[in-house]
Parts: sequence; structure tokens; C-alpha cells
Amino acid sequence: MEFDPTSTLVATGSADSTIKVWDVDRGHATHNFKGHSGIISVVRFHPDRRRLRLVSGSDDCKVRVWDLESRSCVAVLDSHVSVVRSLDFSVDGRHLVTGGRDKVLSMWNMETFELEKTLPIFESIEASGVIAASSPAPAGVAKKGSVIAYSGGEKGIIRIWDLLSGKCLMEQEPETNSNHEIVGIIYLKKSHSLVALTSDQNILFYNLADGLKRTRQIAGYNEEVLDLTLLGQEESHLAVVTNTDQLRVYNLETNDCDILYGHTEIVMCVDRSKTGTTFVSGAKDRKAIVWKFDAEAEPESRGNGLGVTG
Repeated sequence: MEFDPTSTLVATGSADSTIKVWDVDRGHATHNFKGHSGIISVVRFHPDRRRLRLVSGSDDCKVRVWDLESRSCVAVLDSHVSVVRSLDFSVDGRHLVTGGRDKVLSMWNMETFELEKTLPIFESIEASGVIAASSPAPAGVAKKGSVIAYSGGEKGIIRIWDLLSGKCLMEQEPETNSNHEIVGIIYLKKSHSLVALTSDQNILFYNLADGLKRTRQIAGYNEEVLDLTLLGQEESHLAVVTNTDQLRVYNLETNDCDILYGHTEIVMCVDRSKTGTTFVSGAKDRKAIVWKFDAEAEPESRGNGLGVTG
């Protein structure tokens, strides 16, 4: 699931191959898109709020581009041969970077919907995304006008890529005595860091400005970690989804934890609004719950239960 740039809409993807767009304040669906033939694995809004575009990836190996104004699919991006795991736009919104378990990153022109670059990664990709070219990591080494991306997957190593040249700009040092896979990554723009979610239930923080040096680790989970997102305007808290019907919200300064109840089955995903003061969780109980976040108080439900199918 994901919030749009205005934080007034949320997109959800379901096992029944449908994508719904929800009005957060009113709690009702505004769009219901059908076209995929597999489970929806990822959704992403275009960063320009004026474009009113949404992209989705699926187990059917395809990426679809949806126009919210015309309520239709305007393009099908077909190059992957395995499930699409990640979608992210370039900073200017002109390109879309897609990653899949077929071990490649693909870069698409979002004006023509043509495939501009295919970059073999040689590992099954579980997470990828775009980094601002002005970030400390690629500054001075990337080609002008390039799209800088990160990737992580079955080898358990984060890599930074220049998609224009195809070169690997940076690679994380392997963790000692660990054979974990990376199953998710969050890019923290404010701190120029990447947060990796691993298959052995750890959350690892890496500093881009310091050559992907690990700066922090949150461990000790008894359940599989499925998703996470940063909360608060200062990104002071971390919302974590585990293999239970609860959400955990950690204070990153004190490591204190609040446990949130509201779902009746396993929570699968979580995402935050642009300001970080609202977040939404989706679960197998076919509901998405909208939560209000205040760094000085325990998060609370806004009372909006969105009826997600599938």
C-alpha cells in the first residue's frame, strides 16, 4: 500500500488482483482497478501530484500504469519474467525503476513508456529504489543526469548503481557470520541512510555518506518482520509489522515500544503519509486501518477501517 503525494489517498493491492484507491478522510474507495492476473506485489504513486498516476506490479510479471482521472490503464510495461517486487520513480518523475526476482533492474521512460535500460544484478531482487543524485554517496562519481538506484536481495548485500552507466558505485561490506537475505529496504532522505529488513528478523541501518557502514541494529524479534516505515516529521519512530495481528512502534532514541491493536488477523503492510503524522496498516482481515501519530503520545486509530478485498 502507499499514500499519494497529498496524503489524502491510499492505494492498496490485493490477492484478488485488484487495486483500490481510498479517500483517507471519508473512508471510501474512489477507484477499483482490474487488469492484472496475479497477486498485487507493489503499488506506487507518481511523485507529481498533478499527474494523478499510479503504477502497480504483480505476480503476473507485469507493471501497469493507471490514470486516476480517466480511471483506466494507460500502459503495460512488460519486460520482467518473474514477480515484480519493487517500483520507484526518479526524483523528477521522468523514469520508473522496476526490480524483480528475475535478477534485473529495468528503467522505463514514463513519457513514452519505453524500456531504456536493463541492468543484470545477478541475484533475486527483493527491494530496490531511487536515491537523489545529490546524496553524499553518488555525488562526484555518478554521471550527470543519471538515475541512482539501490538494490538488495538473496545475497544479503546492499548495492548502489548508476543506471546510466550500469556501474556499481558502492557495495556494503557483508555482515560477519551471517547468511541472511534482504527482504526490504527504506531510503531515509533526511539522514542519507538505508534501513534494511533481513530474513533473520533484524533491522539494520546503513549510512550512505560513510560507504554503507552499518550504524545501528534493532534485533530480538520472535516473529518474521514483514514491513516497516518511519514515523514523525523528524523520523523519530519506526512502525514495524510482524507475523501477528499487532503493530509495534519503536522510539528510535529510547528503544521504547508501543504495541497497537486493531486488526484481527496477520498485518501484512504499513505506509506513512508525507508528513509522517498519519500511517495506515493492511492485514489479512481485509481491512486497512488509518492511525494518527503523535511523538508525545501513543498512536491511535482515526476510526477509519477501509474494507480491502482479497
